Amino acid sequence: MEIINNSDKAVTAIDLVCGNGAVTKKGLTDEENPIVVIKPYGTTTIEMGFSEMTPNEPLVVGNTTPGPGVLSKTVRWTIFWLDEVQGRAVDITDYGEAGPEGIFFSCTKCWPEFHTPFWEDDGTTAYWFLKTYKGKYRSDVDECMAATEPTSDHRQGHTCRGGERMVG
Repeated sequence: MEIINNSDKAVTAIDLVCGNGAVTKKGLTDEENPIVVIKPYGTTTIEMGFSEMTPNEPLVVGNTTPGPGVLSKTVRWTIFWLDEVQGRAVDITDYGEAGPEGIFFSCTKCWPEFHTPFWEDDGTTAYWFLKTYKGKYRSDVDECMAATEPTSDHRQGHTCRGGERMVG
């Protein structure tokens, strides 16, 4: 999988997780001298074999920037509609915050929350929703909290194709 850094910050660790399987590319073995694994606006490739993945689990990509900064998490879902043979791949991304590291702080990583997807149907169109909430860092207590309002519901809609009308 090719991973693109859309940020102006360097990335020092990448996690690719699918259920119980995970692959990591780390540049944080020496926290005093982190190694950049993706330069700002750069790309890297990380591989994970099918044998390492858990069937029917989403593929999750997480990354870390050193010190105070932005974290991102991407989950790939495949949505299957009743009248389609192939599923629709949907990448859902949201963001969190990393607190500072030092004597009084532990570089707390506040990842975004991804709630369980759900479906709604208005009689004509079916909708798939996945609400995500930004991870917020609270410096007063060096803890994480989720935003109270969702960043997005990532709505995906689909209207089934009707059969052709026969005249005769």
